[in-house]
Amino acid sequence: ETTRLLAHPSHRIIGINGSRIKDSNGVFFMKEMMDLANAKGEGWVNYLYMNRKLKTPAPQPKTSYVLNVPEEKVVLAAGIFE
Repeated sequence: ETTRLLAHPSHRIIGINGSRIKDSNGVFFMKEMMDLANAKGEGWVNYLYMNRKLKTPAPQPKTSYVLNVPEEKVVLAAGIFE
């Protein structure tokens, strides 16, 4: 199955295969999101991600809630920086 981004604040990554995106610790966090959603239906995933609103280039801790919507064949995710 392909993890394709359908919506994101950074328009340049919409449509890409997200399963190959790693955080700075080498965690394939979008694959982890999909695995969790498919196994449990929903849950939280923690990872590091660039916060474009900060003036620092260092990735920041982020947590995202994922929800599997099987009848639509999508997984929804919404995250917040800690």
